Amino acid sequence: MPQKKKASVYRTNLVNVGIGQGQMKTLPYLFSVTEFTGKGETLSQSSYTSGGLLTEKIAWEYDEKGRVIRQYYYSEEDTPSETTSFERDAKGDVVKELKVYIDGSTDTTTYRYDKDKKLLEKVTVDDEDVTDRHEKFTWDDHLLIRHEIIDMEEHPIELDEFKYDEAGNLVEHKRINEETGENYRIVSEYNKSGQKIADLIYDEEDELVEKVCYEHDDHGKVISSIVESPQKNSNTRYFYDEKGNHLGHEEVDDEGTQLVWVEHAYDQENNLTSSTVFVNGRGSGMSQHYELQYEYEWYDEEDNPMAG
Repeated sequence: MPQKKKASVYRTNLVNVGIGQGQMKTLPYLFSVTEFTGKGETLSQSSYTSGGLLTEKIAWEYDEKGRVIRQYYYSEEDTPSETTSFERDAKGDVVKELKVYIDGSTDTTTYRYDKDKKLLEKVTVDDEDVTDRHEKFTWDDHLLIRHEIIDMEEHPIELDEFKYDEAGNLVEHKRINEETGENYRIVSEYNKSGQKIADLIYDEEDELVEKVCYEHDDHGKVISSIVESPQKNSNTRYFYDEKGNHLGHEEVDDEGTQLVWVEHAYDQENNLTSSTVFVNGRGSGMSQHYELQYEYEWYDEEDNPMAG
């Protein structure tokens, strides 16, 4: 099977002309581009505005073993605003990363592992050797149970705590983020097959604020999710073809009003060829209705160094 070289996505917006006058299609524009190596690794991902301006681009370099050695972030064409280089030990684990900003300043992050190669901490210092960020990881055997981020003044700014059942399923996730104001707890429930059947979300006062229930088919795929909260009650149905490809989903509220509609189409090789998306703003936000068309380029055997 030929290796994918490039995937381009073109977006066409559907705009309401007026009551009873239908919709007008805008001219399609290049929405995103993803490029790949001959091994299938992602070389770059770029997104664009309708006017053709770059929104952002991320590019990667790999070593001969397919491990990332350098990452570039672009907010404008040509010159990266951030370049991150990764240093690895003999086993391939990252032990240090160096981030260089467009103004020449740098951040250096060192990694520390335990004897089983589980990550214990990451410490980031600036080019004046001042600690900017300290991350700590706590494990119970192979399961992460705590992740904490501390700022330069030793104040905790982010905390995630995790609990698991005997099968290793995540049953509780507690998150506090002083920067974003997040403070919640998610309790997850599973059936005997280990499939998640519910998420219960509690606020900082431990009041239940949202419940999401999931239904699965015989293959374990989610075919329905029901959301119950003071702000929103909705039911989402998910559709698949006989190959297991996700054909789309539809979300409706408790009055039957369509909130979201997504539809996908695939070719014979299961490559995504088109998507149609509708999001109902319901008066409180901007509705969106657009189409995406996917085009691919493939490596020929003679120009793919990994072929054969």
